[in-house]
Amino acid sequence: MKTLAHKTGLSVLLLLVAVPIIYAFCFHIRQYTIRQRMKERMNEQVLQTISVQEEDVHWIIPGKETWLNGRLFDIRTYTSGNGLYTFTGSYDDEETALVMLLQKNQQKNDTADDEVLARLFELLQDIYKSNADDLLSVLIGSQQIFSTGSSSLSTVVISILTPPPQV
Repeated sequence: MKTLAHKTGLSVLLLLVAVPIIYAFCFHIRQYTIRQRMKERMNEQVLQTISVQEEDVHWIIPGKETWLNGRLFDIRTYTSGNGLYTFTGSYDDEETALVMLLQKNQQKNDTADDEVLARLFELLQDIYKSNADDLLSVLIGSQQIFSTGSSSLSTVVISILTPPPQV
């Protein structure tokens, strides 16, 4: 019974660890395919030329992609001088939507993740406490060392079985 509970707990933990990794992997694959399509489109479509002050340039990939006017801009060529950058390229609305979706999901999941982690730690404390109670019951007999009715490791109380020696 205990091995089944441990295996189940381990499976849940592995799943919790794997989900963000799989999500990140899928995001990067999607981003890569969008960037490849955009490179192909830049050869076929009419490109825009935009001039921007140096302090307003927010590089995503230096020399290749920047954030302009709340959108990603893929750069084919650029020049700089007199405090200005002049970019030739096109806006990448598909990748912008993907990045915005990621930001929205991160903000939404921050509070949900905190709640899930708190519940996970409570569960782990319960598992630890029940295992410790079983072990100590076997070692000491019927006397319980841990206080009962609490599921928190911070409330563990060890009773003194004998008084300290008098000198």
